Amino acid sequence: MKLYYMTDVAELILQEGFGPPEGAGFATPTSHGGYVSDRPVAMDEGAIGDQLLEVRLPDTLDLAEYELDPDELWPWDGREWCVPASVLNRYASARLLDGEEADDVWLHSWLAA
Repeated sequence: MKLYYMTDVAELILQEGFGPPEGAGFATPTSHGGYVSDRPVAMDEGAIGDQLLEVRLPDTLDLAEYELDPDELWPWDGREWCVPASVLNRYASARLLDGEEADDVWLHSWLAA
């Protein structure tokens, strides 16, 4: 499963993994997880940072309990999960997309919407 994560601390996440709520990859002190989505989330939609990570998780990993209620999200067609750092660090592989790759992902997500 390929998901995306917007951040301003990509190198820290790639070196040390997703951290505790006060560290890399967390939006609020109570979330205890990284917000990943099936398409990039723009800063005006709540993303923090302008670096786009591609996060790959095994297709067999069940994320249902972490999925956010689409009725409570802003009006967009994507899906979003708040996955605990322990799950992301154990199962995910992440890489920072370079400018051209990120542009392609953004373009594809806008065309699909």
